[in-house]
Amino acid sequence: MIVMRMLGGLGNQMFQYAFGRALASHHGVPLCLDVSAYDAHQMHNGFELSRVFCIDARILDQRGLQDVYGWMARPNIWRWVRWIGPRLFPFARFLSQDTTRPVLPYKALCPARCYLEGYWQCEDLFADYDAEIRREFVFREDLSVENLNWAQKIQSVESVSMHVRRGDYASNAKTLATHGLCSSDYYKSALKLLTEKLGSPVVFVFSDDPEWVRANIDIPFEHYFVTNNHGSNSYCDMRLMSLCKSHIIANSSFSWWGAWLSNNQPELVIAPRRWFVDESLAQEIVPDHWVKA
Repeated sequence: MIVMRMLGGLGNQMFQYAFGRALASHHGVPLCLDVSAYDAHQMHNGFELSRVFCIDARILDQRGLQDVYGWMARPNIWRWVRWIGPRLFPFARFLSQDTTRPVLPYKALCPARCYLEGYWQCEDLFADYDAEIRREFVFREDLSVENLNWAQKIQSVESVSMHVRRGDYASNAKTLATHGLCSSDYYKSALKLLTEKLGSPVVFVFSDDPEWVRANIDIPFEHYFVTNNHGSNSYCDMRLMSLCKSHIIANSSFSWWGAWLSNNQPELVIAPRRWFVDESLAQEIVPDHWVKA
C-alpha cells in the first residue's frame, strides 16, 4: 500500500497523486491519500482532488489513518511518527522529501508499503504512467454556460493561455520569500517568443490580479481576460488552460498542470527559468521539452 500525504492547493495535490499513482501501479498495490492535514489547516480550497477529478484512491482522514496505522496515527502521536519515521527507517516505510536534493532518485527507493510526504514536482517521477494518470485527471463536472463559451472561443483560434499569479505570492511574506513573483520582464520575454514562433496568436489571460496585468504587461496580440471562475470553481481555469494550444505559465503548479493536461500536444510551453527564489531548492519541475524564459 502506498499512502501519500496530501498538502497544498490543487496543483500540488496533483503532483502528489501522480507520483503516488505511479508507485502504486508499479508495485501493484492500492493507493491511499492522507488528507488529515486539511483537518487542522485550511489550505487554498482544501482537498479538491476527488471533487474535481475521477481519481481512484482511498481517502484517509484521521480515523482512516488509525485503521491503517493503529495507535501511531493518533493526532498527538502521528506528527512525531512522521518526523521520526524517515530518520529511523530511511527509505523503508516513511519517506519525507528533502527539497534541497534532486527528487528523481526517490523513485527507486520507495517500497511497496510506504508513507510519503513531499511535493514531488517532477514529471519524470510519473512519466511511465502518463496515460493512466491522464485517464484519472478527467474533470468530473460539465462546463457552465459561460465557461463553455470560453472553451469554444479558445478552441476556434490559435490560443495561448497566460497565467499571472500574484495573490498569496505577493501578500504572504513567507510564500513570497520561497517562490518570488514572475516579473513583467518575464512575460514580455515570453510574449516576444510567441511572436517569433507563432506569429499572431490569441492570448487568454488567467490571473488573480487582472488589474496588475493590465497596468504592467503590454500584450501585443488580441487578448481576453478570463475572470469568471472563483473560489471552489477556480479549478475551471485549469480546464480552460488545458484547451489552449500553447501556454505561458507562472511559477505555479496550477498552470503547470494546465499546460500538461493539454489535449493538443502543446505547440509551445514557456516557463520561468527560476521556479524558486532559493536556487538550492530542486529545480526539476520544468520538463526539458518546455522553453525557459
